[in-house]
Amino acid sequence: MQLTPTQRISNMNEVLKVIEAAKIPAEVLASKAFDFDRKQLQDLLDGAIYGRRFARYILLRLEYLLASHAAPLNLPDDISVEHILPQNPDDASQWVKDFNEEQHETWLHRLGNLMLLSRRKNTSLGNLDFASKRVRYFEDRVESLPNSQRLLAMGSFALTDLEARHKDLLQRLKDSYESGA
Repeated sequence: MQLTPTQRISNMNEVLKVIEAAKIPAEVLASKAFDFDRKQLQDLLDGAIYGRRFARYILLRLEYLLASHAAPLNLPDDISVEHILPQNPDDASQWVKDFNEEQHETWLHRLGNLMLLSRRKNTSLGNLDFASKRVRYFEDRVESLPNSQRLLAMGSFALTDLEARHKDLLQRLKDSYESGA
């Protein structure tokens, strides 16, 4: 998935050629210019994505996929990527009891542990335990993003919860890319 700037420019030139030559939109969408290696994409999304240029876009796509579409998706003006399991949990926290060092390292920057929040809300959450974070996510109903709303239904965020959330989010992305949604 890591392309050089030259490869990206070449790919975009190919897309532009297809657009210019097409008579109808379906021809553009059916062209090979939009082909990609699905296995490579799935492997990339299954790994550590925090800090990658595309992480915020993937999380925005998930917000779109999880939205009911009955009302517009209202994003905060200034969004940031939040780690649910914090990067530096306090030694006395529930996080340290629920995750050993290896599990923490394995899951910290992966999709199932990440979500979008307003930057203001993210700063105030810090390294709080899940029970406290969960309450703060919904304090004053600041966050209306579907992914953060789903955390309200979760009673805990132990390893099994994180693994299940990760698997669910990956499947939603996979389904959306396969269906072209």
